[in-house]
Amino acid sequence: MKKLALASLLALLAGTASAQYYGEIGYTSLDLDVDVGPTLTSSPDAVRGIFGYEFNPNLAFEGMLAVGLSDDGVKVNGTSVNASAEVRHLFGFYVKPKYKFTPQFEVFGRAGFSKGKAKISGAGGSASESESGLSFGVGASYAINQTVSVNFDYMSYLDESDVSVDGFTLGLGYKF
Repeated sequence: MKKLALASLLALLAGTASAQYYGEIGYTSLDLDVDVGPTLTSSPDAVRGIFGYEFNPNLAFEGMLAVGLSDDGVKVNGTSVNASAEVRHLFGFYVKPKYKFTPQFEVFGRAGFSKGKAKISGAGGSASESESGLSFGVGASYAINQTVSVNFDYMSYLDESDVSVDGFTLGLGYKF
């Protein structure tokens, strides 16, 4: 039993020998859908930052924060109305399995938890809504050199019964 525990510890340490911190920043185009009887849709923009810790070449853990850059018009059942929507913030925590096809190109998945807040404003006032839940996504990264990469991903940040937020992000990554 001691040999098995020692072998497991050595394997864990060998797997973390390449551990590395990294950060990403990117532009995110979001789709916000709120179903409150009629369906409200909007496409606001956000800036997203990720801070991660790579345990080994195939697994990382990440924290994410996105804040709204701009609001967008609102459509109710497909018809534009005099209102706007913005995502105030999103934050989450993820496990990130990944696979390198070449030393420069990798694909990855993300699975975790996120929480967000959106605001809809119109002539009749404004309303804010906060939601949280499971979050997931897929993406790819291309390393320009050993420290800088270009990233692209699709994320479903929230998909609850009456609110969904998803979007595409184009960003830059940096390994410390």
